[in-house]
Amino acid sequence: MSKMDIEGAEREALAGAEAALRAHRPRLMIDAYHRTDDMRVLPGPVKTAGPSYRMSCGPRESDGTRLVPHVIFFS
Repeated sequence: MSKMDIEGAEREALAGAEAALRAHRPRLMIDAYHRTDDMRVLPGPVKTAGPSYRMSCGPRESDGTRLVPHVIFFS
């Protein structure tokens, strides 16, 4: 499994890793709480590189108005 916790640069890393994701299709664990739109933005490049990826969310917490997942898993 590949884990990404790069303090908010996950989307840039995924954009640069498209060829590797396509070629090797690693399982991924990506932190998704650094930017407010991470849950909407981060799945896009993964699904583009590998449409068959399945997504699930890890531990979550509430900020008072919404549930905020800490990690996204792709397998």
